[in-house]
Amino acid sequence: MLMKFITSGGQKAFFDTLYWALSIGGNVPPEEGLEHPDLPDGTGEFLDSWLLLLEKMVNPKMVLESAHTLPAKTNGSFKPFDPVKYLARTHRLAFHAIMKIWGRKPLKVYGSRMSESTLTILSHILEGEKIIAEKLEKEPAKTSAKSPAPSNPVQQVNPEESSVDPTQLQWLMDMGFDRDRCLEAIRNTDTVDQAADFLLNNPAPANDDEDGSGIAARLQNAASSSSSVAGDQDELMRAIAMSLGENVMVSTSGSGNGAKKSAEAEDEDKVNFDEDFQPLDSATIDTFTDNALDGCLNLLDTLPDSVYRVCDLMLAIFKRNGKAYKIKVIELLMNEVKLAVTKLKETAENKANDAK
Repeated sequence: MLMKFITSGGQKAFFDTLYWALSIGGNVPPEEGLEHPDLPDGTGEFLDSWLLLLEKMVNPKMVLESAHTLPAKTNGSFKPFDPVKYLARTHRLAFHAIMKIWGRKPLKVYGSRMSESTLTILSHILEGEKIIAEKLEKEPAKTSAKSPAPSNPVQQVNPEESSVDPTQLQWLMDMGFDRDRCLEAIRNTDTVDQAADFLLNNPAPANDDEDGSGIAARLQNAASSSSSVAGDQDELMRAIAMSLGENVMVSTSGSGNGAKKSAEAEDEDKVNFDEDFQPLDSATIDTFTDNALDGCLNLLDTLPDSVYRVCDLMLAIFKRNGKAYKIKVIELLMNEVKLAVTKLKETAENKANDAK
């Protein structure tokens, strides 16, 4: 589902929506939108929900340790989902999006929750940097260690020689799949749930329908599904626009007479998942961590209750940058405290002298 979300352009639309909201419909630069006086009232509520969703999308543990995975084997047109590539791409896009909010004055109503989500997202990105780098480093080693596989290993395997659980086979056949397809799914997966996902996401070739009726039915279903999805997207965009106080017209798609994207426009929205997974540049993160302390202190001055999330972010930075950086930051904090105490002491002495 996440792979479809990316390759169909859903993730791009997700981040484009944030930039659209921050830019007040493209009227101001996104980095100025949060503090702009003309920011619509509903923007805060939208940004709060958007950040909560992004917080789940960038969580390395939720993505890499999920039990809901497809088989990691390529078979024909089926390409397995690579969670590491997804995480690398999402972290990169998320970081650049968050920088449009970081360091800006929090909103009055939703500022506290938005700041906590922002701090959590940045912590996930910093923690995921090392995880992504290690896993991407291991991928070439795994590929080179494997012996050359036959061009079509599935066809060379004899079903009668495979150790297949008849209960699992019958369970899959009861779902409406033929025996050969069920055997193929079981041989290419580890569990019966993965086999079911394999069958659902790797449909039979079109030439299975000799009379062409199956093809026509699938094409009709695909057209109906596309029309339904387009309608859902229009409803979503209308709801977002209304929440932001915008009076916009959103086209609705009917049986084919409504406005639709051309094939070229749809292709432009799609993303090549295999080519666009570059992780976030380390130099970019270095620049952020070098200046993160000032941003955290400014946030604490405005929202003292965010201290726990600020501490989580600083701990993630300490873990990434090492002991030397931690000592440097602690020294800076001690100097800040020393200056503050000195000023308080001078103020107290001046009041005491005035009282005399």
